[in-house]
Amino acid sequence: MRARVVSGKRLVAAFLLLIAAGCGGGGDAPPPEVPDLSGVWAGSWQGTEPGGLGPVSGTWEVEITQGESSASGPSELRGDIDCMPGQMQTDPGASGAVTGTVARSPCASVTWMLTALSVAEGSASGSWSNSGTGGGGTLSGTRIARLDGPRVRFVNPPGAKPNAIVTVSGLRLSPLAALDGLAFNQTPQAFPLSADSVRIVARVPNIVTSGPVK
Repeated sequence: MRARVVSGKRLVAAFLLLIAAGCGGGGDAPPPEVPDLSGVWAGSWQGTEPGGLGPVSGTWEVEITQGESSASGPSELRGDIDCMPGQMQTDPGASGAVTGTVARSPCASVTWMLTALSVAEGSASGSWSNSGTGGGGTLSGTRIARLDGPRVRFVNPPGAKPNAIVTVSGLRLSPLAALDGLAFNQTPQAFPLSADSVRIVARVPNIVTSGPVK
């Protein structure tokens, strides 16, 4: 069984997905309801940069707080990037699309647009462009935690066979240690070997397939 866990270091990219934003309606029609994207999202990005840099890629993470018509939060990009820390902000005035920017002073801002979003599954994908370099590409990610919920930082080892002992490290993990709380790709492990708020030690279930630990 291979545990797939996205690192939680604010990797990044605010620009990405996350983002909530209200899309204005036409005429007298009320604007569509803004999806609840609050939480911590993380994923990967890739693209190309002009000037001989060629292909670029990396990871991102953003912690989103959502208001009535827009969303914002600190973000971080990692990989082939200049300024990593940033601040994501959606565009509440966008019409027909979910868009926003990531301010990364003193570097140029990054703009993004979502092309696919599933709030129920916690997944999103879209495109990005760098206003300073002219580069651009795509991005994708998932919601890895609620703002005040359990947060898995990493699993050691990152991949293990059934019955192997693994350590899950993170924040506010106590709820996951409850009965049926910790799951390996939706297969529950009800009896951790030890557990507290920042670490859970458990065995991989006998019957399980590769997937996330949560």
